[in-house]
Amino acid sequence: MANELKMAIVESVFQLRALHWSARRIARHLGIDRGTVRKYLKQAISGPKPAIPPGRVGWLKTSH
Repeated sequence: MANELKMAIVESVFQLRALHWSARRIARHLGIDRGTVRKYLKQAISGPKPAIPPGRVGWLKTSH
């Protein structure tokens, strides 16, 4: 499982970005990697990932 930031840190990233802070400045201020800041900002723009429909596991299909 990949490391994930605590919700308070994620919210701080968005709040600081709303103040027009750069990813570098946000990362430095919060003590996290600049790439991580970019990842969370990019996910917010692209929206949530779609769920896997019931009855399917990844690429496997159930056939009954």
